[in-house]
This record gives sequence, structure tokens and C-alpha cells, in this order.
Amino acid sequence: MILFLLLVQLVLCAVILHKQVVRLQFRNFATSIFFLVYAIVYVLEPFVLHLSFGGARSIVGVRPWFFTDPYVYYLYNAYGIALLVVFLLWDRPEDSTTVAPPPRAREDLDESNALAVLIVIGVVMFLYATGMSISDLLIASRFAWFGEGGFSIFWLTVSSYFVALLGTYAYMVTVSKKRNWWLLVLCIGAIVFHGVITKDRKWVIFLASGWFAGLYETSGRKLSISRRAMVSLAVLFMVLVVSQFIRDVIFRVAIGEDIVFVDEVKRWQSFLIEYGDISYFYRASLEAIHQNLNHGFLVPFALVRRLLFFFIPVGYSGGLKVPDISATFSDLVDGGDAMRSGNMPPGLFGLFVMSFGWFGSLFAIPLMAPALRWMDRLFRQGHSMFRQVFLAMYVFGVVLAFRGDESSAFYFVMSTAMMIWAIRFIRPAFVRQRPMSRSTDPNRPAGRTA
Repeated sequence: MILFLLLVQLVLCAVILHKQVVRLQFRNFATSIFFLVYAIVYVLEPFVLHLSFGGARSIVGVRPWFFTDPYVYYLYNAYGIALLVVFLLWDRPEDSTTVAPPPRAREDLDESNALAVLIVIGVVMFLYATGMSISDLLIASRFAWFGEGGFSIFWLTVSSYFVALLGTYAYMVTVSKKRNWWLLVLCIGAIVFHGVITKDRKWVIFLASGWFAGLYETSGRKLSISRRAMVSLAVLFMVLVVSQFIRDVIFRVAIGEDIVFVDEVKRWQSFLIEYGDISYFYRASLEAIHQNLNHGFLVPFALVRRLLFFFIPVGYSGGLKVPDISATFSDLVDGGDAMRSGNMPPGLFGLFVMSFGWFGSLFAIPLMAPALRWMDRLFRQGHSMFRQVFLAMYVFGVVLAFRGDESSAFYFVMSTAMMIWAIRFIRPAFVRQRPMSRSTDPNRPAGRTA
């Protein structure tokens, strides 16, 4: 029955993707990216898990158990089928028309340079926030800085917002005809270094997000995936996969395990599918449904309150804004340790189930269909600065939203928009007006003509 329901979802996804990706070539950018990711992590991956591994394992514990409650699986598929059907019913011919973009304005090289400088500052700020030396960070486990006496959570948070500018910077570099190559190399070098010492891979998704958005923009607000683009995507995917493998192996070496590399590669092939990051998207949503359905766990309207009051710190909101959902869910499934509460997002469907309950989510999740239509129109027709930032960060936001990390998916977009607005507001005060040449000065007396 579970495989049949997943097959129904697969057919519905194929119908949507054939129109949006094949026929319309990503003209509806929001819809195309969303359902492309949905098909991979919420349909194909679960299909493989149930077909080849006998089901999905819980995210709790070192040796997780299989979900055996069929109603958890039924609800998961009910949410997906409801979303897909509502989207198809919402489809209208006018939603497929393309609005020709206006002539591209002169790219602001100074603005992209400012973002590059801020990104490098963010990396330096991270080093300061950890209170650790570079050599210690290189060999330390992930999040080891939380146990340091000189660690600063404030500067760590600020640095993450600066580093998140990478998505918009990648977009600007892609659409621009001019670029400062020295700053570009410095920025990319700093970001790769940041990824090495943090053992974090968000920088790859930031780069891919900005690059995709730039290609969409420069191709007349549509996207045709060339062979070169496919190779680049394959390389990005391999970086994500291999980095997860290396991160796991390095940690086990650090705690003294004997590692045989050939055996690890064989083990990792099945581990990646059954326990890896891609399977987490699905398994986390199942866990959230299980916790609400069988244990009554609920944080009323958590998702709405987190997004609506994003600009207010939790401690100053008077109870209106709830704590970070990923940390809350992590505490529930015992995902933290002595240093930190943990970061285990509940998956996209899990965000809704934690906020509205298993029954309310049957009505809340399909509301994403009209939201996607609104974003499609914004990307096709809009010209604002917020639209550029949102477009540049959209792929990143979708990936993090499917994982259930509402803070990263939403807050980085808002912080990037506010920082670019600040740059545009402050910059005129520091830019001297270039004096007009005598040939262009309208007040210059007319000279003799030949």
C-alpha cells in the first residue's frame, strides 16, 4: 500500500515536472525547483527505502528502529497527494505565460564587491567567535567550539548572516559583465576555507542557488540545462556526498576507530541511502508525524509565529515567538549533547505537523500551492531588489525548507535583503560625484565651430 501511494505521488510529480521543466523550461522557477526537489527527497528516496531496505528508520538512537505504524506512512502520503492535487487543480494557462524582462540595467560592480568584502569579514568573524586557533579548528570535530571558554554565540550568529551573502554574490557575478577577479578569488577561497574548518556544506548550496538564479535571469527568465550545466551539477552533488563521507570518517578516526578505507566505501554506499542526509528529509517528517500522532507533541502555530515575528528575539517577544523549531525538535528526539541542544530539523511536513497537528496539516500543507504560484509571478514579472535576493536564495531556501530548517530557509533571505538595502542606502554618502568633463558640461559656453 505504501509503495502504491508513493507511486501515485510519482505520477503526479511527473505530470507537473513534464510541463514545468521540459515544456516551459523553468519559466515558473519557484514551482519547477520546488517539485524537482520534492520528487527526489520526498518520493524517489522513500520509494528506494521501501523497495530495497524494507522501510524507513527512525532518526532517534544509534541503531534506529523501523517505523511500523502504517498510519504514519498513510498520513505522509496523504499530505503529499493533497498538495500535488491542489497544485494541479490550481494550474491556469496564464500562469505559464512568460513576461519579457526589461533591458538589463548596468550592473553595479561596487555593490557586488561590497558583498564579497562582507563575506570575507564573516569568515574572519567566525574565527573570532569560536575562540579557537586555525590549527585546532582543522582537526576539531564539528561544533567543538561550543565547549570553548572564549566562544561567542552572538558573533557566530552574525558571521553566519554575512556568509549567507554568498548566494546573492554568486547571482550578481553570474549576471554581471564586469567582475573584480581578485575579490572573487579571495571570496571563494575564504568560503572554501570556512567550509573546511566548519565541516559544513551550506556554502555549496549557496553557490548553486545563486548560480541557478543567475542562469535563469540571463536566459530571459527561463532555464535550459546544458551539458556543461549538468556536469557542474554532478560535481556539486558529488562534493556534497563525498564531504559527508569524509566528515564521518574523520570523526571516527578522531575518536580512535580503525578505518579500512575500502570497507568504508562499501559500507557507505548503502549507508548513504538508508541513513544519509537525503533520507533524513523523509525520515524526519515521519518522526514528526509519529510524535504528534502517537505522543501528542505540538507547538501551536510554531511555523507561523516564527515567520511572523522573525525580527523579534524570542526573549523579547512576550511569548509570541517560539524558540527555534530545529532545536525544539532536537530536544524531543534527544539529538543534543552536553555542549549544545542540537539541530535536528523536523522536515518540511514536520514543520506543519508540529505547528498544526496531523489533522490540521491536511488543510495547511496544500496552501503551499497558491504560495508557489505567487512566487512564480514574482520571479517572472518582478524587478525589485527583494525579488533579486529572493531569487538568488530560492534554491537554498527550498533545500533547507525540505529539511525543516525554517530559520535558515527564511531568515537568511530577510537578513540578506536588509544588508543590501543598507549598502544601497549608505553607499551614496561615500561615493564622490565624478566631475563632468568640459565636453559634457551644459553650463559651458559654446565654443567656436569649425
